[in-house]
Amino acid sequence: MDKFFRDFETQLETLKQKIEILKSWHKERGHNGASEITETITSELFEVKDKFEAMAIQYRLEEQSHEKLLQQNIENLLATLEITEYNGDDRNSLTWLLTGRLRKIAKENDSAGRGENIVLYHYLNELVAEDLKKKGVSA
Repeated sequence: MDKFFRDFETQLETLKQKIEILKSWHKERGHNGASEITETITSELFEVKDKFEAMAIQYRLEEQSHEKLLQQNIENLLATLEITEYNGDDRNSLTWLLTGRLRKIAKENDSAGRGENIVLYHYLNELVAEDLKKKGVSA
């Protein structure tokens, strides 16, 4: 999405430059009506650019908020895994199954000895990133 914003801003800037050239050309030749039209177009272009920049800022703020929410959710899940005990009474519960599966993944992927939470944190982030990529959303 950031690439889209940069590309669009570049296109707006190029358009602005072309309109300025056209406006100067018309002024040099005394085409007052055409100069006024290019002046109006320039003014409207600035309005579009201002609205676009405001939209881009709002998007980035919402994206940051989404990232914070994602981090909080992963941290909450990791905290839940830390306090979940393996006791025989709840072996069929979803929490127990999820905890067992994630701990197994952590052990299998912790060859560097980074610790269960760090491995799970990266694993869950990768899962989310893959899912967002499949949906066409940047992670």
